Amino acid sequence: MINRPHYTHRCSKDLIRSCLRGPARRIVDGMGDQEDNDPGMRLEARGRRVVVRVGGEMDIDRAPMLRAALHAAITQEGGPAEIVVDVAALSFCDSAGLNAFISARRTAGEHGRSISLRNPTPQFRRLLKLTGAEGLFSITQI
Repeated sequence: MINRPHYTHRCSKDLIRSCLRGPARRIVDGMGDQEDNDPGMRLEARGRRVVVRVGGEMDIDRAPMLRAALHAAITQEGGPAEIVVDVAALSFCDSAGLNAFISARRTAGEHGRSISLRNPTPQFRRLLKLTGAEGLFSITQI
């Protein structure tokens, strides 16, 4: 197994935009950048796994950035086989945020990749249960 370097970076509009083309790029072009005190999103990559750490509120304003970040991670050529979304710092998620997660799951399946949720909060678990989406994701408590 090749030991690839570990890297971490904060997701920003420019970072995500650099990975996208076409309609997805135009969506990101219309978004503002995150404030420095926002827990936001961070990507950590190690070999064939990417961990996307999501924090704060995931609502209609922020869901497009999550969708774009996950789409870029899933669809990049030679990208990771496994995408883990750490939602431990997620304080709120509405239907737009949930839709971004479900869309990412579908895209991952289409590309032969897996996506899982790590450390969901009680609120997020309740959202998954109430919407019938709890069976769509493998959930880990690492």
